[in-house]
Amino acid sequence: MSSKGLCAVWWSWLLVATLVVGAAAQDKPDFSGRWVLEDSQQPTRDLPRIVTIQQPVVRTDAFGAPKPPAFLALNVTREFETGSRSEVYYIGTEGGTVSGVGGSGQPHTRSRVTVQWRGDRLHIDTALYDPGLRIEHREVWWLDGRGRLQMTVVDQQPGAEAVTRILTYRRQ
Repeated sequence: MSSKGLCAVWWSWLLVATLVVGAAAQDKPDFSGRWVLEDSQQPTRDLPRIVTIQQPVVRTDAFGAPKPPAFLALNVTREFETGSRSEVYYIGTEGGTVSGVGGSGQPHTRSRVTVQWRGDRLHIDTALYDPGLRIEHREVWWLDGRGRLQMTVVDQQPGAEAVTRILTYRRQ
């Protein structure tokens, strides 16, 4: 095969490899961007008016070896009327905290966070367990057919009905 033929084959393989890597990264929705709440009818005091999401693609493992591209973390900044709050979520993990002083008779406060994909929807479940208090918060994120970020948000406390809101954000 001539050098031109080898060059053409090499470029073809490079193009195919690039497309495969790009397709693998697109296996799950990319929520990256600045999102503005569309529905002005809902009270926004306790709802973020703007959500900024960074969803980096990871292409190497902890040792630097190549791996299929994946979204492993979300950096989320939520802007409320009263200020902003930033959080990092690690996709595919379950974690939490336990606080308090053992043996002191003081009750322990616990928290739990679970972040996982179910199909093309991202589920973020958080909970706070304190003596006399239990708060559970669930978010389900997905992109609709128009490219808008949809969030179903459910808040639950003991002795109260769950409060469910469906929020629609457009990319800014």
